[in-house]
This record gives sequence, C-alpha cells and structure tokens, in this order.
Amino acid sequence: MENAVNLIILNDEGKILLIKRSSAELIEPDAWSIPGGRVEENENYETALSREIEEELGVAIADFAYFKSYFVNSPRAVRVVYFYGTIASNNIILNHESSSFFWFDTTEISDLHLAFNQKQVLVDFLEFKKTEKNIKQ
Repeated sequence: MENAVNLIILNDEGKILLIKRSSAELIEPDAWSIPGGRVEENENYETALSREIEEELGVAIADFAYFKSYFVNSPRAVRVVYFYGTIASNNIILNHESSSFFWFDTTEISDLHLAFNQKQVLVDFLEFKKTEKNIKQ
C-alpha cells in the first residue's frame, strides 16, 4: 500500500487553499485538490509533507497538526494522511502539476469538483473545526 500526505491550508480569514490539477494530469485532471503527494521510501510523513508543499507551492509550512487518515482506491490502494495548518508565505509558485490556486471560503467548497474523496475530507474537517471551536468556548 502506498502512503500520501496532504495539507489543508488555512489563512487568517479561515479560507482554505486549493490547487487546480493540470489538464495534463492522468488522474482527476482539472479537479480542485488539497496540496500534497506521495510519501517516498524511507521518508516519514512530516518530511514528505514539507517536501510536497515546497514542490507544489514553493513555500514552507509555518505550522501543522494531524487531522485524519483515509484509505482510497484511485486507481490503487493508498493511505492518505491529512494534516491542517498554515504556510509561511503567500508568495505561491505552482509547479507543472497545477494550473491555478485559490483561497476558498468554506461555504464555496460544496460547489467544487474536488479530486478523489477530498470533498468528504473537507466536510469532515469543517465539522472537526466546528467541534474544536465549541470545545474551546
């Protein structure tokens, strides 16, 4: 089974950064996606996450925390570990895997075509954040 990592990136306004997959991608072309990618051999999740965000967005991660793991079959079995956090800079430089990026308000997520099972991931995450906020009050 392969492993992948993704970072749900939030800004100060509570918006979520998504990237649009390139039309040249073989799987889920032109779909919006949470940034991340494959964990390489002998690499831990945290190192893979930092590397993937640097490669895809050209920025460093400021802080992050574990959210949840999912298992998907698309087209092979993959364990995807999701984290959430912030990036150190908004000077995003996309690589060839993506065609654009946008900071979406959480109310806009349901109308998007998201790759893989990521719409459900974001629904779960928003519910988690709502619960987390209620606990802190």
